[in-house]
Amino acid sequence: MLGMTSRRLNRCRNCGSDSGVSDLCGSCRRAAADAAREQAAVRLQRERARDEEERRNREREADLRNRVAREAEEARRRQEELARRIEAEQAQKRRHVEQPDRVATAATTVPDAADNGAFDPYKVLGVPREVCKELISIAYHQAKKRLDPTLVEHLGDEAQAHFRAKAEALDRAYEMLVLFR
Repeated sequence: MLGMTSRRLNRCRNCGSDSGVSDLCGSCRRAAADAAREQAAVRLQRERARDEEERRNREREADLRNRVAREAEEARRRQEELARRIEAEQAQKRRHVEQPDRVATAATTVPDAADNGAFDPYKVLGVPREVCKELISIAYHQAKKRLDPTLVEHLGDEAQAHFRAKAEALDRAYEMLVLFR
């Protein structure tokens, strides 16, 4: 017995049958390999699902960022349009406010019917023919303030008569354009 080595048989740790040199028998080894493959497949499937969920989340975030950027751009455009409209309205109001001043100043220097021979109420008030009643009224009241008799009472009779004639011409032009239209 000297040259002979004894081989010891192992028992399967799972089922207890003779396994040879391994601690698992052949059928338990196959079952363990199948279980390991199933676990690897489940792990791979979970990783793919997680990767897919991350990809969807990135897409949602990108869509959200794009939508927020578009909405911000729309809001900026609306704000600019509103600012342009407000500026246009303010410019129009300034023109309406400034125009009667120029018109009223012109009304004090426009010759009346006695000078021209023909009475033109638009020239007397110093307004264009397409002007609205509101601007006619503004021009009339501003010119009337400039021709107030108390402003010229210190002047001579001739100057007072001239201003009275201008005031009468303004009244007549206003009546023709606004009151009796």
